[in-house]
Amino acid sequence: MGLKSFEELRRDLKNKIYYPVYLLQGEEPYYIDQLSHLIENGVLDEMEKEFNQTILYGKDCDPMQLVSAAKRFPMMSNYQVIIVKEAQEIKAFFPKAKNKEDDKKGRERKCRTTCKLSCKSSTLHPIGALCKV
Repeated sequence: MGLKSFEELRRDLKNKIYYPVYLLQGEEPYYIDQLSHLIENGVLDEMEKEFNQTILYGKDCDPMQLVSAAKRFPMMSNYQVIIVKEAQEIKAFFPKAKNKEDDKKGRERKCRTTCKLSCKSSTLHPIGALCKV
């Protein structure tokens, strides 16, 4: 599966066509926030959200927390939603630089790779809906 446009993903979400993983990436946060909002408020009803929606923040979680959340099965629902906001801040993905040159490379990589809902990445496998906005 290739990259999908914002409009294609929005249409799919409104038609309740869901993909296992959404990797959203782009320079305009407005579109990412719009898609995040559609997923956060459209996939599960209020009762299902209590057991099946997890919102993590990159600076407060590590990869093992993300894996642990993803391994859970949905409870009384067909879906489980895991949203990772500001995932570029997951420290284990970007170890601290030893010198200024390494730090510059790390910052460049962080700008190109970030996570939202799942993850933004510069090298992706076709595992879900990919969107560059």
